[in-house]
Amino acid sequence: MDRVAIEFTTRCNLRCTYCAVARPWHAKHDLEVGNFEHLVEDLQRLRVKQVQISGVGETTIVKDWDRYLYRLVEAGMAVSIITNLAKAMPDRAIQALSHCKELSTSCDTVDASLYAAIRQGADFYQFLQNNARVRAAAIAERRKPPYLIWNCVANDRVIFGLRDWVAVGMAVGVDHFQLSDLAQYPDLPDAVNVRPLAAMTRD
Repeated sequence: MDRVAIEFTTRCNLRCTYCAVARPWHAKHDLEVGNFEHLVEDLQRLRVKQVQISGVGETTIVKDWDRYLYRLVEAGMAVSIITNLAKAMPDRAIQALSHCKELSTSCDTVDASLYAAIRQGADFYQFLQNNARVRAAAIAERRKPPYLIWNCVANDRVIFGLRDWVAVGMAVGVDHFQLSDLAQYPDLPDAVNVRPLAAMTRD
């Protein structure tokens, strides 16, 4: 077994208007971490080389998440993580993220007001600062920074801002830009709701 995915939680600190997590029917669960050390031992015994920390939820809201990440790194595994980087983070959290091989984040737009409206609970400037701090932490220790991915959930509100999105991403060291198709759920009340690209007119 070469690669394993671990989902620590299905909870999230954001309420993105297009996301299933923002819907009332979304179930919220956390991984039982009491036997985490046994899990690490099992992964080592199976000679797992890569661990993807991901899932529907936001790992960085789980208590001691950084300690679990460090443990996987110490065990000799290449760790990648999907995170929204949307909240203020202490130095120890930034340091943990800087040890990842790959860091995948959600960033739909570089328009700060639209970013905040779609990704409810997030601040674009905090997001940018976290991106820069993670890279700086690795560079300060003469380590290669994580391979940085920005993912945009393509929709009618953000699609015409892609040129600026790429330009800002390049300026902060993004390695890979990814577009994801929007799976549409019923609109949320009092929210900036978005539409799939296929719903747009030809004009």
